[in-house]
Amino acid sequence: PEFYVKSEDFLWLATCLYKSVGLECHGVLLPNFALTRFKPTLAAPAFLPYLAAVVRINGEWMFSSPHNNYPLPFGLLPPEQAGQIGLLALDHKQEFIPVPSAPAEASLIATAGDFALDAAGTLTGVCHLSLSGYPGIGLRTKFRDAESQEERAKAVLEFLSVDSTKIELTIQKTDELDDWDKPLAITAAIRWPGYATVTKTRLIVPVNVFQASEVAPFSATRR
Repeated sequence: PEFYVKSEDFLWLATCLYKSVGLECHGVLLPNFALTRFKPTLAAPAFLPYLAAVVRINGEWMFSSPHNNYPLPFGLLPPEQAGQIGLLALDHKQEFIPVPSAPAEASLIATAGDFALDAAGTLTGVCHLSLSGYPGIGLRTKFRDAESQEERAKAVLEFLSVDSTKIELTIQKTDELDDWDKPLAITAAIRWPGYATVTKTRLIVPVNVFQASEVAPFSATRR
């Protein structure tokens, strides 16, 4: 009760821990990509609103941002802070370093499932979803804020862009929810009435369960 802890205090704690094991570590001021394209001539607090830590590992700068509202894996920054340059917090020296965007392999989505289809076109089975990087961050945040398993299931269906009023999804298992450096793994039972279209002689089945509700981004007229 006698201490007021600010979010930046976790950044200072991380910086001390990095330095305590002998790593070179500095603070770095970062621009807001969503606001404007940053130029070195704009080196002012209004254009460098964010602060993070930068650690040199094997000759490369790695970024750490442990003081956000949502935890980030080591090496990732919020998207609006990456893809430009950053100003190192050095004494009597102005030095900018590149701040690359996260590589594609840092944010992967893997899906798998074991499904059955009945004569009425209803799909049932178990699906598995694994998300790392930014997709995992978004769904983890919704899981953290959810008050029930039903709300978590709705968040998964929204992530898959399917209609939660027509599909029953029951989450059976969630792994690595609190370890933000590992992919979030979700196992759920699914029941999807009307997944296949029933005709007199056949079933018309969408090829990919996890993309069945996606539509072409451009209509024929727009193409």
